[in-house]
Amino acid sequence: MHICMVSQYLPNIGGIENVVSDLSVNLVKEGHRVSVVSPTYPECVPFSEYPEELDGVLVYRFKTTTGVPFGLDELRNMYRMILTVNDNDPIDLIHSHFAKNEGLVGIKAALKLWIPQITTVHGSDIMDQWGGMCEKAWSRYWVKRVLRRSYRLTTVSEFLKGMVIQHGIPEVKVRVIHNWIDPSMIEEISSNDPSHGKNPKDLRKKKNSRNDKRFQQTISADQPFDDPSKFRIVTARRLVKKNGVDILIQAVKELKDSNFLGEPHLHILADGPERTNLIALVEELGLSDCVTFHGSVSRDIYLSILRNGNAWVVPSRWEGFGMVILEAFAAGTPVIATKVGGIPEILRHRENGLLVDPEPGAIADAIRDLFHNPGLRASMMAGGKDDIRDHFNIQRGLTEWIDYYKAVIQNFE
Repeated sequence: MHICMVSQYLPNIGGIENVVSDLSVNLVKEGHRVSVVSPTYPECVPFSEYPEELDGVLVYRFKTTTGVPFGLDELRNMYRMILTVNDNDPIDLIHSHFAKNEGLVGIKAALKLWIPQITTVHGSDIMDQWGGMCEKAWSRYWVKRVLRRSYRLTTVSEFLKGMVIQHGIPEVKVRVIHNWIDPSMIEEISSNDPSHGKNPKDLRKKKNSRNDKRFQQTISADQPFDDPSKFRIVTARRLVKKNGVDILIQAVKELKDSNFLGEPHLHILADGPERTNLIALVEELGLSDCVTFHGSVSRDIYLSILRNGNAWVVPSRWEGFGMVILEAFAAGTPVIATKVGGIPEILRHRENGLLVDPEPGAIADAIRDLFHNPGLRASMMAGGKDDIRDHFNIQRGLTEWIDYYKAVIQNFE
């Protein structure tokens, strides 16, 4: 099969980018052909008329918007690039990742080429609050249009499937395929050799296209991470309202005021539009000595900090799935997460993690529970590893996708 993915892609590092990259690379390993239509990144990946090969995947970059209202030129460039891919190697199926621009363009191209098209809903593309795509009426109109006109739809959780159905989409048209994780991506970093606080230039990088220098981001923290006197609380949530990092900061305040024996130190591995407000909140609460904003970090540093955290916290107000939870499972790091959205499909309370309400007191209580109960920590970590082995593993996910692609292609009329 030749699958054309339409998505954000490397060098961006994020939930969708990582999922699409893993799926694409492993499809190639299984003998299929994959082309990805993705935007250029002028600072490191300029436009080229020729595709770039990354781990066997052909990446076609289209020019991003140049000022035409509503990015119409960008949509046109995306569309034309899909047709270019087909001219070079006929496409069997278009897979659009996101129920907005990628879905809209993928549908149009599929009709032109008369081939099947799938749109995957990942979360924020259907979120109707806290800055989600469906918060405004005109966005809801276009997202609903994409959902209705896509040949088939998939979601990454039952929660998101329910939201899609609420838009009037027949259930038979929607398939849930949970994300997965490849534990080897986590195990590359030794938990006994933390790189925290080191200059990223000193880190040894594998000779792999996904570790190309231009794909690396930098760490902005001055403080070393591996201080043994601190109870290391880590979160890697983009700094936007829906991800609830402000709730976690307030939970740290509760711990500090209660003379928590673990001496909490919160490490925030992300950036985003709420950064200024969150820094102000930290200063207002008098937490400057126990909260570190690392900003965006390289993948190597991210994995090293992940493996050496005492508690991995996902304080979301809303969540479509929660890939960071699977990463923590693979790293053997205890997880605390809020019981919202698709998270309860991953986390079972006191079996593979702690599920709490999205409020400071509940998160603070869960952190105390972890600190005082090493047996619970150990059983949760074992439960997470078991879940990756039994369900959230690459072979299950890859087999589901290959079988689904084949069925959609064979049944296309």
